[in-house]
Amino acid sequence: MTAITQQMFERVVPAFRDAEPRIFEALQPMVLKWQYVCHNDLGIEPQDETTEQMLTQYVCLAAAYDAVPQMDLAATENGFAVVSNQNYAPASRDRVMALREELRGQRSDARDRLMLRLV
Repeated sequence: MTAITQQMFERVVPAFRDAEPRIFEALQPMVLKWQYVCHNDLGIEPQDETTEQMLTQYVCLAAAYDAVPQMDLAATENGFAVVSNQNYAPASRDRVMALREELRGQRSDARDRLMLRLV
């Protein structure tokens, strides 16, 4: 499995875009956890570029889902932004839960597509 870069992660989960690498760095333990789960627990070894992309998408969505409760999220005109700045008002609990539910659905769909590809 190839290493997931900040650009790859942000392409899959645009709500986590950050001009600096600090948010992506904070997510690294979760990304590594899901790569481990896919490789060791699920036995997934991508055989081609398409499967690798599908696996990357699943890992990114799973890590983002795990991270949402620990992140400071602010509502913006385009959805959410992950912030670490006192000048932003935090997003409401309902909006944060809606984001998490959306990530859960996307993660589940990504896992289903990946498993179907590997069958």
